[in-house]
Amino acid sequence: MPGPPTGAWMYLWRRPSGFTFQQRVPVNLREKFGESPIRLNLGPLPVEEAKRRARILAGATTALMEEPDMTREILTSSLAKLSAELNDIKREAAVLSPKLARLRARCPFCAPG
Repeated sequence: MPGPPTGAWMYLWRRPSGFTFQQRVPVNLREKFGESPIRLNLGPLPVEEAKRRARILAGATTALMEEPDMTREILTSSLAKLSAELNDIKREAAVLSPKLARLRARCPFCAPG
């Protein structure tokens, strides 16, 4: 029987519509943020990308919760904006990657690889 989830899987739920990020609220911060976990729909993603984003979002969530003026509403809004930025970066990287490979192939000073 498998044990409890570890690593990025601790923060992910897989649903038919895609992945959902979830992080519990630490006991010492429940008065400020409430008891229900912080959740964010990530949508359909490859497993490894969902895990990578969960790690990023978990770090951001932990750091933002410690901010003195942070509220649950600001936290969830900030995480949604971060997730959207990660989507944009992934999309831009997909466009730039082939261009970069072509430039490297033509560059006499670039090392292969």
